[in-house]
Amino acid sequence: MIFFREETELIEGEVVEIQVDRPASGVGTKVGKLTMKTTDMETVYDLGSKMIESLMKEKVSDFSVVSNIVLRASVVHTVTVLVLKVSNLPHNL
Repeated sequence: MIFFREETELIEGEVVEIQVDRPASGVGTKVGKLTMKTTDMETVYDLGSKMIESLMKEKVSDFSVVSNIVLRASVVHTVTVLVLKVSNLPHNL
């Protein structure tokens, strides 16, 4: 068995600004920036298309308040060698 530890830092606070850049043609990947403010800091994060879709689904907009807590989460994934081998097989068999 192989164990993977993944640590994620969750920063919650006030959304100061969301900027989304859409391609001029209307087709393609959206990218953007999110400015978050907590009691300790103000930080700008780069956003990919999945995160932008999640924010839109949750109807997060400028000045949305999400709380003032900084959390750290740790997750351990357990994988067998067989699962690794199967996941690396060509998918066109």
